[in-house]
Amino acid sequence: MPAHINDFLMKCDDGNFLTPLTPPRFLLDILEMEMRSSDVIVVTWPKSGTTWMQYIVTQLICGTKIASEKNLFETNTYLELVENPLKPDDSDGLYKKAQGLPSPRLFKSHLKQSMLPTCLLNSEAKVIYVVRNPKDAAVSYFNFCLMNPVLPPYKNWSEFFEHFCKGLLPWGDWFENVLPWGEKKRAKCIVHEV
Repeated sequence: MPAHINDFLMKCDDGNFLTPLTPPRFLLDILEMEMRSSDVIVVTWPKSGTTWMQYIVTQLICGTKIASEKNLFETNTYLELVENPLKPDDSDGLYKKAQGLPSPRLFKSHLKQSMLPTCLLNSEAKVIYVVRNPKDAAVSYFNFCLMNPVLPPYKNWSEFFEHFCKGLLPWGDWFENVLPWGEKKRAKCIVHEV
């Protein structure tokens, strides 16, 4: 991994990468997290329509008044994010804060299926998985990395694309994120592609 990228990534035991705002110490807690039947979680690979879907879900669950008056961070818990991004090493995860929230709880995540709560697929919680064409998602993610100071500063599209093809981006490989949900679609779970 090039030095100018290495400081922006944290390697997980399974070989995937996360940003320092998602410390690997959170992952076991997230796997063991209890989900309620009223929970709704929007899951995507980054830059695949997460915010767009969160707005739709927030309007449906909370109403248009709350959706327009509150920030998405107030109504949706970013499952794997640290509570205080300025002090990630000393901060709890937002998933802990969500334990005390009233139902229905709304979540978002970019974690792949195997990193999400193990009870999720056997619970009555609703999962909305959004898929975006990988070329479009990759181009959007590259541009997002250029403007986001917590993501790796890729030198150019060629460097980013090489990392995309090898699955070396924050939140991992596009295919490892998308394909398991495609299998669930064949198993009668509700998965919509955009």
